[in-house]
Amino acid sequence: MRATTNNGRFSVRRAVALVLATVVACNLFFPSFAQAMVRVDDVELNQGVNEVGGGTATLTDSNLEMEGVTAAEFYTDEDLTIDYAGGNAIDETTVAGDAEVEMNFSGENDVTNVAVTDDASLTINANEHNTFDEVLATDNSNLNLNVDGTAKIGSVDASGAANVAVRGAQQGATIDLGAGRDISFLDTESGNLSVENVRVNLNAKEAILGSALGGMVTIDSSSLVAGEDNGFVFLGTCGTMLIKDSSMEFGGMVYSTGQMTIDNSNMRITKPTAFGTDSWPHRVSSRTGIDLRNELNGIVMSGMQEGKPIFFLDTNENFGRVVELWAGARPADPTPAADETPAQSAPIAHVASKALPRTADPSVALLPLLAAGVLLVIGAFLAGRLELAPVRANGWVAHAHDSRRAPRRAQRVFDALGSRRRR
Repeated sequence: MRATTNNGRFSVRRAVALVLATVVACNLFFPSFAQAMVRVDDVELNQGVNEVGGGTATLTDSNLEMEGVTAAEFYTDEDLTIDYAGGNAIDETTVAGDAEVEMNFSGENDVTNVAVTDDASLTINANEHNTFDEVLATDNSNLNLNVDGTAKIGSVDASGAANVAVRGAQQGATIDLGAGRDISFLDTESGNLSVENVRVNLNAKEAILGSALGGMVTIDSSSLVAGEDNGFVFLGTCGTMLIKDSSMEFGGMVYSTGQMTIDNSNMRITKPTAFGTDSWPHRVSSRTGIDLRNELNGIVMSGMQEGKPIFFLDTNENFGRVVELWAGARPADPTPAADETPAQSAPIAHVASKALPRTADPSVALLPLLAAGVLLVIGAFLAGRLELAPVRANGWVAHAHDSRRAPRRAQRVFDALGSRRRR
């Protein structure tokens, strides 16, 4: 009995060892089972030169050079540095898993739609050698968009907790956003949005920027400027907002649920031309408060609505219907205008006195209308989040945003916002 038992134990141990040896051997001789994937359409790329899509895709370790490749889809969940060397036309690009991918461009490339998903991180070094229709981010991903020269982009749209950072690589960096569109986005759902050292030309008829459900929005050393076709801009967040060393000029609205800080910035925010805004007359407002720093003028006014305070910025004694805020020093505008406004260089002695925030201000009779208008605009803002196209590992599909459906979509958003349930 003892010998039988010992033999049994020995057999079990030998079987376990055999299984382990098999697993190790499979990993050694068939490493593709453990490796991530780099794919162009249905062709998985191997190390070396791959002839695909009428061009070449040369994979050397974690570096991929693509030249003259035409494809419907590019997919990777592997860490990569991709150099688009010209002549590439790729409809859909997906970066998935926890991959860290960097894209560089030279020559002329048309990489139409790009999506980063899951926990992946994507850095796009954009310039005049590439154009994008849609750039999407989902889940817990990170999208870093570095701009050198002028980059043309249709929309930058993120959902979930995805973070979006847009940065200018040098003086004069510019994004032409949304040309020829009814509506364009530079925003995220609950992640953070930062725009640094870049000029953003807002060319769509309507432009939505910010963080819909509570992330921090930072506009630093940048300018936001409406193009001639633009009729409405909404810059907003249900979190906090910092506007620093920047300038912006557009018709529309700047709004935050959390604290708003404006530091050494020029803001000319007027009534939009796209549609009537009588129900939300105040251009810059916050539910929590507005902190002005290093400004030549500006008064923070406040009132109560449904038992909650609301604050708005006034510069022309017209209850904030037009805001013309001037910095105490010249902002670090990446593309300063040739004709400087005299108020920008006014001596510090001309600084206007700032009123401390007041509660229950009886003179602000239109505050209830302001609050209703804020909800309507945020509804249109969040509606884009509900209609954000799904991004899947095996396909990327974009749905056009139709601003004409905003009122109907807004009601769905209010319901979702009230219950805090998404989809």
